[in-house]
Amino acid sequence: MRSGNEERFLECLGMFRTEALLLYFAELDHILGAVGVLADDARMVYGCNPGDNLVVIVGQRYAFALRNGADELFGFMTPDRVRVENADIFRFEGRNAPFFVWSAQHDAVVRNRPRVIQAISSELERTRKSGFRKGSNRYFEQAVFNKEYRSRALAERMSLEQAGADEALGAGFQVNAAQRRQVESAAIQWVRKKYERDGYTVRSVESERIGYDLHIVKGRKELHVEVKGVAGSERHVILTHQEQERCKSDRCFILAVVSSALTTPTLFELSGAEVLVQYQFKPLAFNARFAGVAAIK
Repeated sequence: MRSGNEERFLECLGMFRTEALLLYFAELDHILGAVGVLADDARMVYGCNPGDNLVVIVGQRYAFALRNGADELFGFMTPDRVRVENADIFRFEGRNAPFFVWSAQHDAVVRNRPRVIQAISSELERTRKSGFRKGSNRYFEQAVFNKEYRSRALAERMSLEQAGADEALGAGFQVNAAQRRQVESAAIQWVRKKYERDGYTVRSVESERIGYDLHIVKGRKELHVEVKGVAGSERHVILTHQEQERCKSDRCFILAVVSSALTTPTLFELSGAEVLVQYQFKPLAFNARFAGVAAIK
């Protein structure tokens, strides 16, 4: 039986595209190898925050993170302010404090890797033990330093989820119409607020019945987000024919599945192309038109 910490780590992996996770762990290999950090270093914390991020902390400061959102955002520490297009940059408190950058561009991490290594090295030198060490997730740490375990965890994240005991709590399977509406409304509001926090302009198009719920814009970026609320932890959903067609033809389309929508919402997002690959489709109904042939008596 898995521990709660491992379940938490695997839940965090489920927030992200496999490609982003592979890039994130590859960068961790480069960075931690360069600064000489090994497993069980008391200065380090490996944090899992379902619905938000994976983060490596040095002392009490974020060092390298992956955040969930419309785009996965890479977060990295630098000793000085760097120029990264469309990035959010802030400075930690304290004298000669480093900066932290959130960017959707993985290339920004690669370009600034020497600065990241410099900043983390400085933090390690001034840190004896992290006060957050007790909150570190040992399975995340194991995935960082044990590539065999990492491969197993990522393989599980990539596999299609099988119907489980709580399949009846998937989207469209709530026990009654009132609960369906409650779960769906909570999910849409949760997704809306998350995008607005990230600086997007969000407009509901639910009433227009065009195959998605939210029209989301930030600068030149446009997203067509279909939200599915799930009462349980499964990600099984019901897609209409129109929504499936959006997956095939709309490059702006995003499927946002909010599991445990009424309790501890966790967001799982896929592009239309990813939906077609990662979900198995089974028809639940047919449009049967009478062909006009006389009935047999």
